[in-house]
Amino acid sequence: MPVVVTAAAIYFAFALVGLNNTLTGLILAHTVLSVPYVLITVLASLHAKTIVDAVNRIIDIFPAHQQGQVRTQLSLVLEGIVCQTLLPKARGGGRVVALEIMVPTPAIRNLIREDKVAQMYSSIQTGASHGMQTMDQCLRRLVQQRIVTKESAREKAKIPEDFT
Repeated sequence: MPVVVTAAAIYFAFALVGLNNTLTGLILAHTVLSVPYVLITVLASLHAKTIVDAVNRIIDIFPAHQQGQVRTQLSLVLEGIVCQTLLPKARGGGRVVALEIMVPTPAIRNLIREDKVAQMYSSIQTGASHGMQTMDQCLRRLVQQRIVTKESAREKAKIPEDFT
């Protein structure tokens, strides 16, 4: 019977010892995930502006001779990535979150495995039926709904020219 460890427990355990953004932490997470009778959801926090940056950062933290294996294993175990940023609301006080969301479809998994991570952006753009969206798509929707200003969206956009 598999043991279930919550994402929060793993994340906070790593955070307590400062391992959630280090090679040691990723190796530990990788080792834990390799145990066949343990079902674990790992929640990690990385400082990356985009999903493509996050995947590259995870892979690049490992030595070059291990990156192929890491890409393969990441493509098999990844359950999703969400990048977020906060923007000031157009009216009134407060902030609103804008999200870039990637769900690992078979095509996305293959791009990770084949070291074609840069091509994931176009898969995310066209993956709305799977619940995916780019940051710019989310920002565009927030501007259209008048929740944020074009100026605020432009500052966070991958393609700022689309918000002029």
